[in-house]
Amino acid sequence: HEFRTPLNAIINSFEIIKNSYQGILQEIGGLTHQLEGVSLELLELHSEQLQKFSDIGKHSSSLMLALVDDILDLSKMEVGTFQINKAEFSVPEMLRLTIEMMQLQCEKKNIKLHVEIDPSIRSSRMYSDEKRIKQVLI
Repeated sequence: HEFRTPLNAIINSFEIIKNSYQGILQEIGGLTHQLEGVSLELLELHSEQLQKFSDIGKHSSSLMLALVDDILDLSKMEVGTFQINKAEFSVPEMLRLTIEMMQLQCEKKNIKLHVEIDPSIRSSRMYSDEKRIKQVLI
């Protein structure tokens, strides 16, 4: 818990920052006729940059949290208390989130990531441990 609680706080903070700035930008956009000399394009550029940095921070924190969880899982395996948590989830959504997370890492290393997903699984659902499936993919 000493690692997980601060990491969850960091992840949530990035989400709050991103959502707050989007709300502010929408309010300013509605007032542009009243604000002379304010460049909406400049504000949108800053918004895009902030969203990108928020996403990077959130994903990086999520990766760190996953690493901590992996270490905890290994400990649970050693003492025989490891559990699989099965639930139904959307396969395409799980793949999309996993690819987005990997894309950020690839961009940092100038690696081109190309993924093709078979159209037949666009509405597929799976009953399994989504977190463990992601671990295998990553």
